[in-house]
Amino acid sequence: MRIVSLHTLLLLPLAVGCHRIGGSSGDGGAPLEASPTLEGAAEGAKGDARGTGCSADGWCEVMKLRKGNLFGIWGLNPHNVYALWGGVLVHEADTEWSVVPLGAQRLMAVAGTGPADIWVVGEAGAIWHQASQWTSMASGTKKDLHAVAAHAPDDVWAVGGGGTLLHFGGTEWKSVFSSTSADLLGVWIDASGEAWAVGESGMALHWLKGAWTLVPTPTKQPLGAVNGTGPTDVWAVGGLGTILHWDGKAWTPTAPPAAQNLYGVWSAAPADAWAVGAEGTILRWDGSKWSRSPSGTENDLHGVWGSDSRDVWAVGFSAATGETSTLRRHR
Repeated sequence: MRIVSLHTLLLLPLAVGCHRIGGSSGDGGAPLEASPTLEGAAEGAKGDARGTGCSADGWCEVMKLRKGNLFGIWGLNPHNVYALWGGVLVHEADTEWSVVPLGAQRLMAVAGTGPADIWVVGEAGAIWHQASQWTSMASGTKKDLHAVAAHAPDDVWAVGGGGTLLHFGGTEWKSVFSSTSADLLGVWIDASGEAWAVGESGMALHWLKGAWTLVPTPTKQPLGAVNGTGPTDVWAVGGLGTILHWDGKAWTPTAPPAAQNLYGVWSAAPADAWAVGAEGTILRWDGSKWSRSPSGTENDLHGVWGSDSRDVWAVGFSAATGETSTLRRHR
């Protein structure tokens, strides 16, 4: 498939998607929705890979667009990164951003295991897979898919609206019973294939020994993201600054240094994790406590991913202005 430059496609009138989790810090869990179009977004779209400014903690802006939204990011390495901009998959390779033309649909999450195994999911059960080329796959559902996680080319999970749980075993996607009708918003798989799915009202489901089990959590806030380093070190984040940790036995709350909704979490090591959220919130775990990391932006940050502890990306946007933020902390 031919890759088209980002600047070339910015003027196409394409309705973009929304990211649903929590809402603003003052609404106690109301949905956050933003649906700008790509029209008029060309101004400043080329960005600057060197960054236009850095925060006190080393977060540098590497791409800024006038309109759209950024709510998902995942990469293969520091020089090969995918993000979801305005519901469109964009690809960064050696500081050059380009659009992967997958059609006019809203895409919500991206993940994979390697250059020939990348997955993107989105609105109305949309699933795309990159092997030798990008192809659309049947999901068997019309529910919106909010998150995807891959353990191996034949072990991939996607989650979505109404308790939707889908598994790819190497040939096709199959629905798996979840025991809930709550929207599932985040999913993560560890190196052994053990998995977690989280969602509305503090929902947490655990995949272990071939079955999903509902595990109690100490919150009713929506949980929008989950990530960790192994079976005894898992983080889930959500509404009003909620941060939970799984130690292999139970979910326990951690005192957050911020009350803003948290939309994304990523762990580099048991003593090094990042969470991002509303109003430019970035938090860092050092093994004993979470503390604020100045981001240099007031835009809501919806996704975080890193290649290692010294190279971390965060993406987001302002629902009010449509302005995007792509931040990178490289040390």
